Amino acid sequence: MGYEFGKGLGRHAEGRVEPIHAVVLPRGKSLDQCAEILQKKTKGGQAGTSRPPRCQRSGGKPEGRPPPRNVFDFLNEKLQSQASGAPDAGVDTSGRRIKDMYNASKSAKQALSLQLFQTEEKIERTQRDIRGIQEALTRNAGRHTVATAQLQEKLEGAQRQLGQLRAQEAGLQREQRKADTHRKMTEF
Repeated sequence: MGYEFGKGLGRHAEGRVEPIHAVVLPRGKSLDQCAEILQKKTKGGQAGTSRPPRCQRSGGKPEGRPPPRNVFDFLNEKLQSQASGAPDAGVDTSGRRIKDMYNASKSAKQALSLQLFQTEEKIERTQRDIRGIQEALTRNAGRHTVATAQLQEKLEGAQRQLGQLRAQEAGLQREQRKADTHRKMTEF
């Protein structure tokens, strides 16, 4: 199986047997200009055997133009400056934890997703509890003042808990977005 020297490619080995040599054409020239250059070379008896003279630099000094910058140079500089500056600045534990999430393993990302899912379930449960408490309040509106006061306290506590859970959910979603964005920025 595979290529055998002297036989052609394809199902029945009927393809080309001799390889095609690659020809490097000058950059920025049209195909017509390249064809003219090749014709001049063949007429002059130089059928691609010699190379055109190269422009020699004076002394080979690196004082010329700096190499062109691209996006990857920019990203490398930013990431290296953050990596070298972070330990000196004494990052707090929350900043360190978020940075660890960027470089986290798959299990840590799954743990974050699981935590987010559990928080969403708690939010749904709390909303159901709030609806039940509100229904109980409407039933006992004019009858029992003590029961109504207790239900009102329960409702306020459930609403506080719902606010805390929503804040926790927003924080987890923010962490997940940051980790995903960082992963996308560092994968090339």
